[in-house]
Amino acid sequence: MRLRHIVSVTFFGVLAACGPVGVYYQEGASTDTVSRALTGCQSSALKQAPVAAQVRQRPPTYLPGRSYCD
Repeated sequence: MRLRHIVSVTFFGVLAACGPVGVYYQEGASTDTVSRALTGCQSSALKQAPVAAQVRQRPPTYLPGRSYCD
């Protein structure tokens, strides 16, 4: 039981280390200043390269109906 606990903690620790870093640090700057700078940078990047908001789908396929001859 103890070995299983150690293995699972190690697995989730390694898995968490593979994720992106969510904390940005700038020496001498307040968190508000860093947050405003990051938001400004993100909005500037979005203006330069807007998201392609296109919905792509295959065109519908129409099957002909049955023909009845008299």
